[in-house]
Amino acid sequence: MTGIIKKTSIRRSEADEESVLLRFTLAAYIFCLITIKSPKNIKFLRFVPKFLRFVQPPKIIRRNFAAKYILNIFVKMKKMLILRNVVKMTVACLAVATVFISCEKEDSGSSIGGSQSPIGKEGNSFSLIGSIPGVSNVSAQVASLNNGVSVISASVNITNSTYMDLIKNAFDSGIFTGGEISGTKVSGELRFNFTDEGIQSVLPDGKLLTVIKYNAKKGDVYTVKQGSHTIRREVTNVSDENDFPWGGMNIKTITAKETGRGVPGVDYMEYRCNHRFGLVAVKLFFEDGTSLSIPLSSSATN
Repeated sequence: MTGIIKKTSIRRSEADEESVLLRFTLAAYIFCLITIKSPKNIKFLRFVPKFLRFVQPPKIIRRNFAAKYILNIFVKMKKMLILRNVVKMTVACLAVATVFISCEKEDSGSSIGGSQSPIGKEGNSFSLIGSIPGVSNVSAQVASLNNGVSVISASVNITNSTYMDLIKNAFDSGIFTGGEISGTKVSGELRFNFTDEGIQSVLPDGKLLTVIKYNAKKGDVYTVKQGSHTIRREVTNVSDENDFPWGGMNIKTITAKETGRGVPGVDYMEYRCNHRFGLVAVKLFFEDGTSLSIPLSSSATN
């Protein structure tokens, strides 16, 4: 199995959550006006939750507490005589929309939990499955484990100028917590929490950002602010069958898409993880439309 650079057209997501929010806000405003016009019409508010479930994709209702918060507000509206005040209700509708738009899981302070995984124990090594042109002598090993934080010491020889520029940008963006570039040799450190519950990145400033939880559901989102950027990871797929070719077999994977890193030349990244083998692949999607798949393996498993 080899790592191959493929010319792929990056397919943009067509899901427009702001359009959904617009329908929410419009629905709220219409029902408020109906009630204000005649207090007797307050009975119409009991139809709001059903209406919202109709216009809103069920998966968002299930995963986003902001959506549930909106529904709870409408239930409480039935008991509020203040609905007759159009100014206050307009402000309330806009406030609800603002909550929905801005709500993200800030992941910086919470540990992923679970017991220490053998993948993160000192001495465990990682390797590249196959080969990538212009990349050689790849070495990665857990150098230390302290308070659940695994420090991975990695080195690689890069003769491809495009990849070398990418590595330099990665250093500038703070992906590595230490290391250097000497000629074609690159060395650096990465920090992670590996448990039987999932994997978390430990950023240079000490903040935590979940890579994946093994019980994740499609649509789960994790964010953290780092400098002027907000890094966002969203679970885009949870396979229920062995459909990902890896190491001579097919396995189930959970895919997380990362945006907001701010590395020049990189559009976004994807992480593929497996509950037993951990992180099994990283895929980079470049701004020029090309991509690079990096299949990985660990000598230890969960």
